[in-house]
Amino acid sequence: MTKTKLLYAEDIRNNLYNGLIQRDIKIDFREIFLAMDRACNFFAKGAFFENWKLGSGKTDDLWLTDFSPLTVTDPTNNNSYFSLPTSSYVTLPHGQGIDSIYFVNDLTQVKKRYYKPIIIKAFKDASGYRSSMAGDNQGRISCYIKNRIVTFDRGKIDQIYGKVGIRLVLRDASVLGDQDVYPVPAEMEQAFIEKCISFFMQRRAAEPDLVRDSNDTKAK
Repeated sequence: MTKTKLLYAEDIRNNLYNGLIQRDIKIDFREIFLAMDRACNFFAKGAFFENWKLGSGKTDDLWLTDFSPLTVTDPTNNNSYFSLPTSSYVTLPHGQGIDSIYFVNDLTQVKKRYYKPIIIKAFKDASGYRSSMAGDNQGRISCYIKNRIVTFDRGKIDQIYGKVGIRLVLRDASVLGDQDVYPVPAEMEQAFIEKCISFFMQRRAAEPDLVRDSNDTKAK
């Protein structure tokens, strides 16, 4: 699940026009985004998406949405990191808009499994700890978020533990930007695309041709 909102929109448009993109296309990406958000919210409310769950009381019944799996980058001689799939999560006190970060623990790909919750620190706390005498004492894995980048307290995270997932608090699908990861589970992807396409197929079969070109229909 790493396709962006824009990639899904392009898939839907290509399905509608059989890949023949030309000037007479009447459907704008903005219309497709609205249909996508409507379909995503429909599936989420109907509990068809396993990664969309209504939150607990502390999140005011907003959506707790999982983005997984996400690839971690292991730079040489530096701490591992990965990019946030979106920055449009709800801003809650004490950073609770990021509910949790966890390892996928794919048994076929990782050297070591880690099931404990990853500690999420403030950047100020993480910076102060690195400067202390205990900065090199590694215990529980922790991370901090700065500028849409999640940085771990150590390196070789992907090499040892593999991919991660992150659970964010979202109001609904409409808050996600066109370059954000769109959280549609792989097993529901085809049903999601088909529902979006069905919305446009219900519109008039012959849309008015507003472009003056060789495709104009002669008046009878």
